[in-house]
Amino acid sequence: MNELAGYYDRWEDKSPPPSGGDLTIKVSREQVLQAYSIFKNEGDRLRYELGKLQDKLRVPPCGGDPVSEDTAKAMTWKFVDAPDSYYHRYLGLAQSFLATAEQLQRTAKEYGFTDEDIAGSLKGYKRID
Repeated sequence: MNELAGYYDRWEDKSPPPSGGDLTIKVSREQVLQAYSIFKNEGDRLRYELGKLQDKLRVPPCGGDPVSEDTAKAMTWKFVDAPDSYYHRYLGLAQSFLATAEQLQRTAKEYGFTDEDIAGSLKGYKRID
């Protein structure tokens, strides 16, 4: 997600939003397709990776005693099941990336780009780690 760091100074509030918050960035015509491809690909990738991880975040009891079972339930709640769990926070971040990509797609169309131009921007995306 290093690509996203370059957009932090373009957000309205000049700082990264909390997970699940709406992103508002300013982009020029020259930047809109690249920004779209970054947010779309990173949102899809994060959502995909979370889907693979969800069951692995569930903590099994380490023993058969009541304390182990209660601890496992509490940890699973914090990691996955709670509305503000780590899983849901990251899922909210992925969804905000995808919502930003949709906004950028609309902006690209306002700038005169075609659906083919927009789809083509996804093909040229290369992740930087």
